[in-house]
Amino acid sequence: FQAEDGIRDRSPSRGLGDVYKRQRLSFFSVEAIDGMFAQDDQYDDYMMARTTIMADASLSPQEKNYRMAEINSQAPKWISESYAPSEQLESIRTQAKLLRESGVDSAEIYALRDATYGAAAAERLEALDQRRANWEASVDAYRVELDSLLAGTHIGALDHDALLSLRAQFFNGPELQRIAAVDKMDLAAQ
Repeated sequence: FQAEDGIRDRSPSRGLGDVYKRQRLSFFSVEAIDGMFAQDDQYDDYMMARTTIMADASLSPQEKNYRMAEINSQAPKWISESYAPSEQLESIRTQAKLLRESGVDSAEIYALRDATYGAAAAERLEALDQRRANWEASVDAYRVELDSLLAGTHIGALDHDALLSLRAQFFNGPELQRIAAVDKMDLAAQ
């Protein structure tokens, strides 16, 4: 897409959205467009701004956070209110991660979650943390065994039955499908 000033727009979806907006004028009055599409346009503009910031590799994480906060502060109230719960959850996740990395015990993380979400949610999140830790430990142990089986070969060269047997030693049920997908993503490039 070419912008009106002749500079190539690096965002085809932004250009396409602009085309749709201009085409509306062929069918509707400005007042009708505002009435029917104002909220959709606000949301599209907000999401495009967020996507542009997150995709900008020249920005540091701190700069991205600053710019995201700036966009959020300028967003219409209905958008801010709809994103508030997910942003609060992400904030608590980040705080819990930082606490874990600094060596804080699980009791303090539980207290943070309890104060934010209540005891029942804090217990569910603690159980989720335990399931994640168990999964990661299983994957680590599985990878050690898989590496010894592979011995420098590609996963495609490994006997399929041997691979299934190894997976069954560490995983069961839906975990078998999950580890197969993880293997496909992680090991296919090797």
